[in-house]
Parts: sequence; structure tokens; C-alpha cells
Amino acid sequence: RATFDDFEYTVPMSVLPTPAQPVLINANRAGSSFSFQFNSQSGFVYTTEYKDVLGQPSWNFLSATNGTGGVVTVTDSLAAGVQRFYRVRTF
Repeated sequence: RATFDDFEYTVPMSVLPTPAQPVLINANRAGSSFSFQFNSQSGFVYTTEYKDVLGQPSWNFLSATNGTGGVVTVTDSLAAGVQRFYRVRTF
């Protein structure tokens, strides 16, 4: 609430829900393809990123998926290396 001389304005505040942290499940590698799943929440966007080396300064975009309230599957069809690190960010 702010007061400026004869003017008063109240700013409405709302608390946004906090999404649950995604937990990766059902990881599967078949040839050069790697897939995994996680539970999602409706109303959130999940962005999957990867690195081939953890020391790399930035993450590479893989996909963006709208939460459905159910299980979401992410597939990386170019995962041919010996290792790759993934993270899922929620917006």
C-alpha cells in the first residue's frame, strides 16, 4: 500500500502455486536414443536441457512441454555419446 499526498493505491497481491520438482523415472536407452519420463502439473511449462560435459558453461535446449497433470515423456534421439546430463526446469 502506497500513499502519495492525496492519492492512495492498493496493489493486489497473489501467490502463485509452486510446482513440485520433477523426478525423472523410466530412463531407457536404445541405440542412439535416450528417453525418460516425469510427472507433470497442469499450468506449468517444462523445459529439458542437456550437457555432454558438466563443466560446460551453458545447457543446450532439448524440448519444451506443457504440463498435463500426468506423465510426460522426453526423447533425445541424438544421444549417441557415452554420457549426457539432463535437467528439467519448470516455468
